[in-house]
Amino acid sequence: MTKDRSDRPESGKVYALTGKSGDPSIAAGNTWTESEVVVEKPHVYVPQIYPLKDFRGNVQQVTVEFDSTTKTYIGTIRGGRLGYPYSEKARRIAAVGEADTPHDAADQAILNYQSRQIERGQI
Repeated sequence: MTKDRSDRPESGKVYALTGKSGDPSIAAGNTWTESEVVVEKPHVYVPQIYPLKDFRGNVQQVTVEFDSTTKTYIGTIRGGRLGYPYSEKARRIAAVGEADTPHDAADQAILNYQSRQIERGQI
């Protein structure tokens, strides 16, 4: 068995030297290329606040966060007065929206907020 001499480890890459049965690794006789481990970079997203207008023209603050489990963005509108402790998280959730982009998640939260207002007869 002759190995390709051009198959060498490259600087900055991660390789599996050992592994589970059936997984490619150097110890199992695989090449460096076959044993390369692809490391998935984490998605970094800083939560943002989108000031959007609802159907009445009132500005609603929509907080958008990234959910790493579902790989989607979650838009949240909180309502009510600030209580103790004086933080945004202490306010009740008035509406939530989920989408693949931050702005779409904010728009979905506004639409859900509006539909709740219609259901309650507050329009």
